[in-house]
Amino acid sequence: MSSEQKIPLSRALSAFTRSKALSEIVKRWRVLPGHVVAVAGSIVTINFDVQGQTLPQVTMPLAGPEYIRYPIQVGDMGVALPASVYLGGVSGLGGGMADKTLRGNLATLWWVPISNANWSAVDPNAVTIYGPNGVALMDTAGHTKATLTPAGLAVTAQTSISLTVGSHNITIDSAGVHIDGRLFLAHEHTPGTYAESGGSAVTGNSGGVV
Repeated sequence: MSSEQKIPLSRALSAFTRSKALSEIVKRWRVLPGHVVAVAGSIVTINFDVQGQTLPQVTMPLAGPEYIRYPIQVGDMGVALPASVYLGGVSGLGGGMADKTLRGNLATLWWVPISNANWSAVDPNAVTIYGPNGVALMDTAGHTKATLTPAGLAVTAQTSISLTVGSHNITIDSAGVHIDGRLFLAHEHTPGTYAESGGSAVTGNSGGVV
């Protein structure tokens, strides 16, 4: 007796359909955890942390806009999320435009960092920004830039820098340093001794800036 005669058609069709469906699901997209093993700008290479599966390391784009660059480090944890279609045209890792061609299940991934319960505590009501070498703020062309490093804070500007506290202001521009609207370098004394408001004496030299 043949297999067709032993197995009812309804059962055979059900098993066949299930097998085909599972086969297609395996080809489709997968969300996988992993960690960063290499960084090239906003492109990362990921090693997947999935027990019982041997998966290749995959290079993929990092989630995020051009205008905020995250200091992703080797070892950072996250998840790889799948897109429905080809990403090479928008990520720069390929060319052309996306179409409906079915891609491999590791071919359309993009990387998203994920939080960890062991991170250091910060103020939960404040936006906290930090990086291994500090933080840099600048306009697109880099004309004005503020750089915070472990050594200090440096500010460079194309036109002027202004600091205002209450009714007082300090401005630095091409003319010099202005304190409450008065040019500091023009503040000079002729020879003589002058009393400060605190009581100590100041001796002015001819043309000297004090």
